[in-house]
Amino acid sequence: MDDVRAWLFMAVDGDDRQFGGNDGYADEPDVFYSWDSRVPRAKDVVVGDRVALWDKHRLIGASVVEEIQEGEGPKTIYRCKVCGQASIKWRKVKRPFFRCGNQRCLAEFDDPQTETVPVVTYRAIYDAAWVPLPSALSAKELRDLCRDPGSQHAIRPLRWQAFEESLASKGRPLALDDVDRRAGTLSGGHRIAATRVRRGQGAFRKSLLRTYGPVCAITGDCPEEVLEAGHLYSYAEVGVHHEHGGLLLRRDIHRLFDRGALAIEPETCTISVAPDLARYPMYAALEGGELAVPPNDRHLRWFRQHWSQHRARRA
Repeated sequence: MDDVRAWLFMAVDGDDRQFGGNDGYADEPDVFYSWDSRVPRAKDVVVGDRVALWDKHRLIGASVVEEIQEGEGPKTIYRCKVCGQASIKWRKVKRPFFRCGNQRCLAEFDDPQTETVPVVTYRAIYDAAWVPLPSALSAKELRDLCRDPGSQHAIRPLRWQAFEESLASKGRPLALDDVDRRAGTLSGGHRIAATRVRRGQGAFRKSLLRTYGPVCAITGDCPEEVLEAGHLYSYAEVGVHHEHGGLLLRRDIHRLFDRGALAIEPETCTISVAPDLARYPMYAALEGGELAVPPNDRHLRWFRQHWSQHRARRA
């Protein structure tokens, strides 16, 4: 595993990110990550690479790249009007709004020079095997796990085996099993595409809403906008939407179910809460409860598979 290809992606909201002279990128950290040809190591990421995402403060989650979409487009570069460098920083409150990051310049100004350049755009899609790991590791821990801990780049080579060992030391020894399993089925490369891995996800959700209404299968009635179409099986492995293999789940419940922190005991169809989750009262209260929607025979098949995948190996 020492030679596994893996990357640490920096995914930060626009208000928190110093863009280094550009407008940044629109990301959904649990779905895709975007960059362009001006970013160091832009061409190095390929399908099958493992990735971890952080927000400069803490870990967000991890997955494996299923697809890389390539395109072309313009990019606006903002430069210091004194020295011409692009290492300028926007200040949200203080005027002037911009300050040059070049220590030999440090000029301040409201209106930077602009330049539009053509770039190749890249978008890594990885939502099929996404594992949420919010705050499991700190910024310092993540930097130390990079092959170059002193790097300031948005895309950094990551020591994956050490990353797994660090998660295990935090009580998450099986967190990346599904990622590693899925990575073994993928081959490298880029492709020009305009679709997401979970093709048909919208129609899948609409079908479940028609069947069950706005009801989280585990917690009950809730606003439609917080409900997601949850797969009772590993979509990363199957790659197909089976209506009988899905239920509507609240977003947080969906994430916890995907990693096995919540499961359905297949013999009694009651909710099971993992010990590491039971320390939170709002989730501990779900233990032993019944589903809010009646399961069918096909659901039971997927409950057994999910239980075997996540709970049997915890024993």
